[in-house]
Amino acid sequence: MVIALAFVGVLGSAAILIVIGLRALGISGVAATDKASAATIFDLLKVVFATIAGSGGIVALVVAYRRQRVAEASNRLAEFSSTLENRKEDRERTRLLNERFATASAQLGDENAAVRLAGVYAMAGLADDWPAQRQTCIDVLCAYLRMPYPTKPPEDAKEALSWAHDREVRHTVIRVIAAHLRSTTSTWQGHDFDFTGVAFDGGDFTGAIFSGGRVRIGYSTFSAGRVDFRGAIFSGAVVHFGFAKFTGGLVDFRGAKFTDGRVDFGLAEIINGKLLFGREELDGAEISGGHLFFGDALLQGGEVDFTHAEFNSGVVDFGNARFKGTSVRCDNALFAGAAVDFSKIQLESTPPELGDPQVFREGLRRPIALQSPHAD
Repeated sequence: MVIALAFVGVLGSAAILIVIGLRALGISGVAATDKASAATIFDLLKVVFATIAGSGGIVALVVAYRRQRVAEASNRLAEFSSTLENRKEDRERTRLLNERFATASAQLGDENAAVRLAGVYAMAGLADDWPAQRQTCIDVLCAYLRMPYPTKPPEDAKEALSWAHDREVRHTVIRVIAAHLRSTTSTWQGHDFDFTGVAFDGGDFTGAIFSGGRVRIGYSTFSAGRVDFRGAIFSGAVVHFGFAKFTGGLVDFRGAKFTDGRVDFGLAEIINGKLLFGREELDGAEISGGHLFFGDALLQGGEVDFTHAEFNSGVVDFGNARFKGTSVRCDNALFAGAAVDFSKIQLESTPPELGDPQVFREGLRRPIALQSPHAD
């Protein structure tokens, strides 16, 4: 319709221009008997053709403009349709993820241990696939560990079997978490892990990397088994063992590296438990930054072993820690720059055994009462 109207307009314009052209050439009218010269006709045709050509250009512009408007409208419609489709896909994906979350949560609460094990892996897989709710999935796994749990098996045979099954599920949760923390590129790095009040009777965090976020292990109990942090890296994270109770078993930090952040044992109770920061040569922990804090901790019996550990920088602080017969060994430890402070400890019985430190350099502060007979 628009093109037809434009064409009619062009013809009308051409007719008007022809009349104007005739008058410009001195021809006020053309009678039936008049004959125009060839030059006049030629000039007239030039005017007509120029007019038609110009009008054709106008028509072409109108058509191109119309096509552009149609194309733009089509693009907007396509973009709108794509947006609607993407929103539909997002809603569908969110619905499926929510369904997976509900299923995994139900599995973790199932009475059958095999179903609970499936729930552990389902929840971990969901955490990998759902960045927006990854912390929530991690929180659920940690919450499972925080549930009441006796670290010793019941005497009743049936209950003991159920306890053993639950123990396997709990240790699987720890293995899954640790596996996701053994790579600096893991999507779980930098998230929070809340083990507050967890009853540990074993668990393997060997090689785990704590490079961000906050790890809460306060008020936990280590009463049996072995909790292994060998080769773990604490770089930027805040790891809180405050008020934890080490009443048995072994917590092994041999080969661990403390390069930043803070690892806090403040107000912890080490009663007949063992904390190993080094024992064998080339297997000692390395403190090269950050803050390792034992302030106000109670060390009664047991052992804290820094044998072959390297204190290169940072702070190791035993401020106001209370010792009751605990052995603190520093045999062949290298103190080469870290501020290691035993100066404010409270001795309520025999002093700790500092062993035979290989090197004491600047930064090591000890009261005279703690001098090792073989110290430099």
